[in-house]
Amino acid sequence: MPGPSPVELLASVNQLVLALQRTYLPRASVCTTPPGSRRRQRLDHLSRLLIRLQRLTTRERQDASDWISLNTLLQHVDQDFLDGLSGGIGSSSGKEAHDDGDDQSGSLPKRLEGTTLAMRNKLRQVIQDIQAYLQSTSVSTRKRRRPRDGFISSDHELEHPATGTTPDPLTLREKLDQAYALHLAVHDPLKLEQHRRIGPLPPAPADAEGSQEEGATVPSLSTASQILSRLPPHWTETTLSSLRSSEPEVTLDGLKALLWKHADSLIPSRLGHGNLKPLLRDTLLAPTPRPLSYATFKTRILHPLFELLGRLCSPARDDQARTLMERLDKSKQVEHVVALMLDALVLIDQMHLDLRFARKLAKRHLGSEQLDRLEMEKKAIESERRVVWQILKNKEWGTTVLPETGRWIRERGGAEAGSTMEKGFRKALLEAVFDTRAVECVDINSTTSTSTTTEGGSSHRLPLTLLVPASRIFTLQNHLQALVIVACLNSIVSSNVALGSTSQERSNMTRRLWTLLQGIVASDSESNGKGEGEIKLVNLVDEVMQLHRGKPAWEKVTKEENMEEGLKRRVESVLRYEDPVFKLFSRRLKEGVERELDRTSSTKLGEDRNVPRELKTGRQLLSSSSTPSTPSTPKPEAGVVSIKGFEDLQEPLGQVLVQLQAILDWAQKVWGEELGWTRSEVSQI
Repeated sequence: MPGPSPVELLASVNQLVLALQRTYLPRASVCTTPPGSRRRQRLDHLSRLLIRLQRLTTRERQDASDWISLNTLLQHVDQDFLDGLSGGIGSSSGKEAHDDGDDQSGSLPKRLEGTTLAMRNKLRQVIQDIQAYLQSTSVSTRKRRRPRDGFISSDHELEHPATGTTPDPLTLREKLDQAYALHLAVHDPLKLEQHRRIGPLPPAPADAEGSQEEGATVPSLSTASQILSRLPPHWTETTLSSLRSSEPEVTLDGLKALLWKHADSLIPSRLGHGNLKPLLRDTLLAPTPRPLSYATFKTRILHPLFELLGRLCSPARDDQARTLMERLDKSKQVEHVVALMLDALVLIDQMHLDLRFARKLAKRHLGSEQLDRLEMEKKAIESERRVVWQILKNKEWGTTVLPETGRWIRERGGAEAGSTMEKGFRKALLEAVFDTRAVECVDINSTTSTSTTTEGGSSHRLPLTLLVPASRIFTLQNHLQALVIVACLNSIVSSNVALGSTSQERSNMTRRLWTLLQGIVASDSESNGKGEGEIKLVNLVDEVMQLHRGKPAWEKVTKEENMEEGLKRRVESVLRYEDPVFKLFSRRLKEGVERELDRTSSTKLGEDRNVPRELKTGRQLLSSSSTPSTPSTPKPEAGVVSIKGFEDLQEPLGQVLVQLQAILDWAQKVWGEELGWTRSEVSQI
């Protein structure tokens, strides 16, 4: 039978709060109760609990933390108030009356005994319902599989394009957009603002090693009966008898040692610059002075420890810690130490429970965050494969990307086409990004069966294996051309005697030029007319002219107007793809990048490596690019790259290398098995 719904639970809590207010908090009863009495303290405590309950139930929406707070507050009502009523509030006998000695209002009226019993049963039923609701919510949240996407299948159910219906181009475009958004979520989350078609992150996984108790959503509450069950039989009576003897100091020494034994692990060693904990330990474990002065004992020994526990406990235990301090201040006799000791042990035990509960939650959420990244990457891989397979089927290009990718490598890779797929793919990608033509993607709306290139070879189309990351490749192509432009302009400055620039001035100019060009690339704006191109050219010339304008008048051997006109012609010349200077620096950059990528590939395969890939000791961090079935690829790190003419561009050059390597690693991760990344020879495809 299903349990109550959240709305029904809130209604039950509200009814319970109103019943408690009418029964135990009528205005006449509160006003006639002495302010300092034990009964008045209980009523005030109940009033505060009910106010907090009402605030939680009147919210428009309750989350898991609100339900946990409701459950905890109701347990406090049961244990702090109704439990005391069952034992007789204000009775002249019993531990509480003995401790306080200030409540003479008589026992619970007979007319309320039946009401209290019924109220307590109802309260405990509501608590059980809330705990059941929290437990079911936790289990369903952790174990519920995400609704199956009509595009991305579940584990081990990735449908091959040979089966299933062929989607129309509009649906295929939507799937491609979704695949690209997932790709960005893995590689560049900051660009996701314009791609909001991804659902929420997968729910937190269930703790495979934890039991049902460890997976609970509500920390349990410690009680005095639980503490007494761990102590020797008749501990209360024996301790009271010992304290009333002629030598209570021996018993107090044992009680202090017991307190420190349980509180030691809760107190951080760094408190007070590392001096507070040793000082507190020495104070507690030192022999109790003789003759005994209880006022001195509670002020110098118990008060510092209880105050520290109040500072260290969670906010949910503030009332408990405050009550403990109030009882300590009111205690007058050494026999009261027994009750204080029991309350302190309850608080300490509760703090241990809270700490273990917090650690479990932190461990679960930390693991969940790591697994969320793995799940996102896994979904991105499956998404990319699925959309490419569907395009293959739509265009009747077969059922695998291998033939199409092989043709692209042979046409773009040249002499490298006879080597392994990995080397051929890397060579072809470099040829594509250093080509003066912008990369293109396959037109998924077209029904033609032509793949990769047209008859004349004029198209600069990427294979389907690079369809999803094509936008990143286009941006990378612009960054590489921006690097070449900066190197060309730097060469103009170096060769111009009239500018007379120092190395520091050229370095500053290089940074300004790169910042300017990087902004143009980032804006992803295309020049639709001559005016915009001239504005960019003027900006570049102006940056170069800054060196001449900063010179004193007697050092200027050329008029500024003539200088600016000559620089403009030279800048305009080197910005052409066919310019010899542009070709020279482009070739240097390409050779340097290829050399670095070959070195990175050799290092990844274990060649020429002088240090181990991973240490044998210490913690291992779970990379966001690792999957349960695929080992994590070492994240490429940009080192010092020696390329003539690019000495002042180490940082952007390193970023470009990292992006190129990341694209290659992603292609291997998505298509490596189908392409035979390290086994296939392109010439045999």
